[in-house]
Amino acid sequence: MEFTEKNTSFDLVVKDWQQAILESGKLLEKSGYANEDYKYNIIKDVKNYGSYIMISPNVAIPHTRPENGALKIGCSIITIKNDIYFDDNNKDAIKVLIGFTAIDNKNHLEMLKNIINIIEKGLVENLNYFLNLSKKDKLTFLNSLVKEEK
Repeated sequence: MEFTEKNTSFDLVVKDWQQAILESGKLLEKSGYANEDYKYNIIKDVKNYGSYIMISPNVAIPHTRPENGALKIGCSIITIKNDIYFDDNNKDAIKVLIGFTAIDNKNHLEMLKNIINIIEKGLVENLNYFLNLSKKDKLTFLNSLVKEEK
């Protein structure tokens, strides 16, 4: 797992959670990890199953089943400048979306493990710090969290 300029986009202003998922999905598509349908299938799943992709305050992990458009294993990350929410109670604004694709259940679990490790290594704890970094420093910070796991 590595974050580069190709699979990241920072400080986006979006109108709602659906547009945030589309932006996250575009990065997966642009990087060759997913086809065009993948991002729309994520939105459909959230509408059907609720906000299952919220894994901690302010962090969501947009993904869907491999057969819904995943092409290979990969990830993306976006940060949101304005407050958007999955529900009407305006609790826990989404600030970071870590999108991912997996090609089977084993890879799905491995990606989840990697993302949880990034969160546990300080992404959520240092969220305000992270959000205020420059683009270059955001990439350095994220990749330092990934490298700590190896």
